[in-house]
Amino acid sequence: MSSKRDKELFVSNLSGTTAFEVLWVTLPSQVFVFVHALLLQWLCAHNVTLGPPALFFLEFVLLIVPALVCTTVTSACPAFLVFGVMLAGLLWMTSRPCQCGGPPYMLCATGPQGHQQCLLGFTTFRAVMMILVVLSILAVDFHVFPRRFAKTETFGTSLMDLGVGMFVVVNGLSSRSARSTSGVLRSIVPLCVLGGARLLVVKGIDYQEHVSEYGVHWNFFFTLTVVNLVISLVQLSARVSFFLGVVISIVYEVCLGPGGLGEYILFAPRSSSSSLLDLNREGVFSLAGYIALALIARSLRMPLCADEKDIQSLRQTVGKVALLNLSLWALATIANEYIPVSRRLVNFSFIAWVLANATFHLAVFGATELWASTTRCTRGGRLIPAINRYMLPFFLLSNLLTGLVNLSVDTLRVSDAWALLILLVYVFTSSGVVFVVHSTF
Repeated sequence: MSSKRDKELFVSNLSGTTAFEVLWVTLPSQVFVFVHALLLQWLCAHNVTLGPPALFFLEFVLLIVPALVCTTVTSACPAFLVFGVMLAGLLWMTSRPCQCGGPPYMLCATGPQGHQQCLLGFTTFRAVMMILVVLSILAVDFHVFPRRFAKTETFGTSLMDLGVGMFVVVNGLSSRSARSTSGVLRSIVPLCVLGGARLLVVKGIDYQEHVSEYGVHWNFFFTLTVVNLVISLVQLSARVSFFLGVVISIVYEVCLGPGGLGEYILFAPRSSSSSLLDLNREGVFSLAGYIALALIARSLRMPLCADEKDIQSLRQTVGKVALLNLSLWALATIANEYIPVSRRLVNFSFIAWVLANATFHLAVFGATELWASTTRCTRGGRLIPAINRYMLPFFLLSNLLTGLVNLSVDTLRVSDAWALLILLVYVFTSSGVVFVVHSTF
């Protein structure tokens, strides 16, 4: 059995990959989301109704298997893209008009004049990002997962770095400006309890941990707790949220400058005599960057909102998000030339890079939902709504299964074929549980 030290070294001192490759390996997921929508249309048009088991298997193959294969066996990515495009073309050519309802997965709320205002592309985006995150947290412990996709040590871009940022973007987009005290507590107490439980379990069983991610005692659940608390209590308009987020990110970046906070976070020694702040400096100081990212993400609710029954409004929304994405990619590219991306610091370049990726996915998924709105075909899909409804339980269950696998399997000595089988069973189990619960209740 590999030692705890071996497993920690396996995920340490990594430098990541290019921003393009991170985007590239997520493209098959976007293509197969469209294939999924086309297939639902085809089934609707031909009056085919699938039972829950068959529907889950179909959605699992279309929405999860491509993500699993393309983030592990990266050489298969082009083949999956070509196959997805060909399958989409075949379904398009053999489809026919149908009337099955409205937009499939939009997160909607009643707006002015009683119209339903929807966040275009958001629910699909949230589900797909969660699938990628859940796959990565276990896959990273196997050799089949490329080391360049694991979290970077200091500077660089990787798939898992993006996943962390996307999680915060999702929280920002789904946050509400005004909540009661009980509502705020309901949103943060579970996260705080999970953070404390994880800390106790990790220290109690001497589980492997990458200390330079968040610190000795800090973990991502604590980060989410603080971020959710701040964005829930700060009652600001979208424009003010954007302005405040930008100001915080710039001021924080100045503090990270040469000879400043950045060098302390990355290179200061850590010992048994260090203060609590020294031991957890990554988690504590990165809060400024994550709060800025969440505030800017919340301001995106305004350009993403559209009237679900107004096709012209939906088209304009997709166009606005696409233009915003181009601007953010330009900003991220320029920023990275002067300030390398760092997930550990959550610096300005990291924030810009994450937002550029997020708006790209939102634009693509928004275009898919726009197409679904024009065809009115939505019957059958349950996995995306299930993951959206039970996002935190899905993430928690996946973390528990990840720990169980690591305690029972020597992940560093498993062949790639066995690793893929273990990952397949793992994600089949976690997604299957939320699918069954969603379908039952």
